Amino acid sequence: MEDLELTEEQWDRVIDTNLKGTTFIIQAVGRRMVEQIPEQVKAAGCADHSPLGDTLRCYGKIVNFSSISGRHGRAEQIPYAASKAAIISITQSAALSFAPYNINVNAVCPGVVPTPMWEQIEIDRGRISGLAPGESIKSFIDRTPLKRAGSSEDVAGVVAFLCSPDSDYMTGQTLNIDGGFEMN
Repeated sequence: MEDLELTEEQWDRVIDTNLKGTTFIIQAVGRRMVEQIPEQVKAAGCADHSPLGDTLRCYGKIVNFSSISGRHGRAEQIPYAASKAAIISITQSAALSFAPYNINVNAVCPGVVPTPMWEQIEIDRGRISGLAPGESIKSFIDRTPLKRAGSSEDVAGVVAFLCSPDSDYMTGQTLNIDGGFEMN
């Protein structure tokens, strides 16, 4: 079983990529967004963490990428599932931290979207369980209510919504983009 053979180096690589990468990008982007808020607006509120003077104006949007694997544990995915669950928590924490600046922080959890990463998953699952190429994605699609894999356009549409004024009153939320596979 792959989880029993997990090495510390494998754990560190996934955690460093997903958690450190997400955290420090949020920090860098958020810092830049706060710097761009007009001084007169910051003076009206941010100094004491009270809302900005113009509470109807959004001063930035951050969208993190988690995964439906972060919604609950997955066999053979201990570090990946743990890191993606942590991204949901990081998103919520960052949303609270940036709320006084009217900066929204949300996340998306894509399901299966055919990418080079999914091709590697197919190879790995075939090696572990003896599935033929394409069988893993077929099994996933068979259990998905919309009966298809997602597309990059499906994900881009939700991210575009989260970056639009239509989502100005959303922060700390994580949206699944998975054809109904996870309903939480």
